[in-house]
Amino acid sequence: MASPGSSAHERDYLSPKEFGKLSGLSIATVRRYLSAGIIPHAQPAGSGCRICIPRYALDQYLDQGKPNRSEPPPSQTTESVPIDQDKPLPGPRPRWMRTRQFDQK
Repeated sequence: MASPGSSAHERDYLSPKEFGKLSGLSIATVRRYLSAGIIPHAQPAGSGCRICIPRYALDQYLDQGKPNRSEPPPSQTTESVPIDQDKPLPGPRPRWMRTRQFDQK
């Protein structure tokens, strides 16, 4: 292992902040990927302590390429559904619509 004063490029492990800086991800995204198991990591001192991400995880992430977020995945596309404006929606009316102002048509 490298000395404490060495840079992130010389060490075998990275912190989430260093991983985000080198990969271009935000720290929140790195932490989300860590908890989802997308990025391998270790916590030598147990839960709630320092997170160590192996250097090879950064190389793997950069080799895979960044996902294209310009268009949503097919499962998230929205189809336009015609809405009949004259027909009320099912269920109770919201409280803000229960005033006299909205009761009159």
